[in-house]
Amino acid sequence: SRTDSVYITGLTDRVNEREMQGYFSGHGLRIAKDTKTGRIKISIYRDKSTGIPKGDAVVKYCDPLDATEACKLFDGTTFMGQQIHVEMVTPKEQRGGATYQPASGGRGGGGYGGGGGGYGGGGGG
Repeated sequence: SRTDSVYITGLTDRVNEREMQGYFSGHGLRIAKDTKTGRIKISIYRDKSTGIPKGDAVVKYCDPLDATEACKLFDGTTFMGQQIHVEMVTPKEQRGGATYQPASGGRGGGGYGGGGGGYGGGGGG
């Protein structure tokens, strides 16, 4: 199944959706929009605690041909002062890397059981 999305790496941590929209919709390429909100489908991955972009993003296009063309046009180009890498999204990346670790590290062990009271004395024979 051909994908309509591209995975971009090497982005600056100053990147934002508006800059990306301007660049990646060049050459007549059409970035997909969310039908409900009207927002363009660009996902910039950010550090969960700081909110600073990690340097990778996914752009979803209206058509797989646009995505293929975007790879040819933009892979290896310089965007916002940094060389970027653009490739077709694999199904693994399309799931959006939603592996959220809970912030609190598991449950703190509340010691159950306490010291065992010695059972069964030795039966003297």
